[in-house]
Amino acid sequence: MSGSEENGAARLEVSLPDGRSSTHELTHDQTNLGRGDQCELQVDDENVSRLHAVVSKRADGYWVTDLGSLNGVIINGKQVESAPLKDGDKIALGTSNVVFRQSAAVATEEPAAVASTPAPAAATSNPIIMFVAGALAVGTVVVGIMMYLGSDSAEPPKETAPVVDTASAGRGSVEDAAAEAARIAGDMIGAGEDEKIAAGDGAAEQPGDAAAKAAAEQAAAEKVAADQAATADKAAAETAAAEQAAAAKVAAEKA
Repeated sequence: MSGSEENGAARLEVSLPDGRSSTHELTHDQTNLGRGDQCELQVDDENVSRLHAVVSKRADGYWVTDLGSLNGVIINGKQVESAPLKDGDKIALGTSNVVFRQSAAVATEEPAAVASTPAPAAATSNPIIMFVAGALAVGTVVVGIMMYLGSDSAEPPKETAPVVDTASAGRGSVEDAAAEAARIAGDMIGAGEDEKIAAGDGAAEQPGDAAAKAAAEQAAAEKVAADQAATADKAAAETAAAEQAAAAKVAAEKA
């Protein structure tokens, strides 16, 4: 603890031979004691010199010094030329007694320096965390956009053209096979029209595009019908040949 110490308030308590007493506060750095008028503390005693002694305030406390008096200065029964004073010391001047009084030294404490605590540094953003967070945010936006576009552009599943049993068709007539192929082509065209209506977004289809699409679908249907008719003819021929061979074999066995 740092601080400076100052001397406490001091005073002199004077007792004269005739019983009178007085107190003198030491308010100056030097206080002269004696019978003379020039003294700050006049002692009415014939055995005291006009300028007997001086009490001075120094850096290390109060001191008393003999100024060449006739009877000298005696402190606590010992004559001195100059000596420091402490509380309760008895100074004999002639036949008078002076007691030195001083209150306890007052320690003047200096305010302790307040250590300045640096403010906590602002948390530095972690670039990795910032990058990951940004990537997650961008990914969330992209997924949302994809889901939105997917829900608008999703097409209903196309109907799968039924598989024609060529063996059964072969056993029938060629006309039945052609009629079946035409029916399947018509179903496919109808399914295409339904698909176009279901997937439409409200924009009118251009006449040229519709005609081209219808022609392409008609051509595809006719090709399917032709393929299936050819297949039916071949199957019918093979069946007829097989039946003739079987009949011939039976006839041969009977013969």
